[in-house]
Amino acid sequence: MTTAELVKSLAKRLNISQKQARSLLDSYVDAITHQLLEKNTVMLRNFGSFTVKDIAEKRAYVPAKKSLCIIPAHQKLHFKPAKNLKDEVNGE
Repeated sequence: MTTAELVKSLAKRLNISQKQARSLLDSYVDAITHQLLEKNTVMLRNFGSFTVKDIAEKRAYVPAKKSLCIIPAHQKLHFKPAKNLKDEVNGE
């Protein structure tokens, strides 16, 4: 589903204009993004939670160069689906 399709779906379900739906979606995404940039967990009931995890620096072997390289420390976005969502997707 693309953003445009999601906007159309929101507009139809909420009985609002597509412009209002786009504004609503943009605000929603901005709020989630802001919280993740602050390293806060975002939990959406019956959907799941988004967290930012710190990944430590590590060494990795590069077969093509036959050498070790250092993968710098970084952050990773992690999504854990809620049990309800997992059950629905799996048809349970």
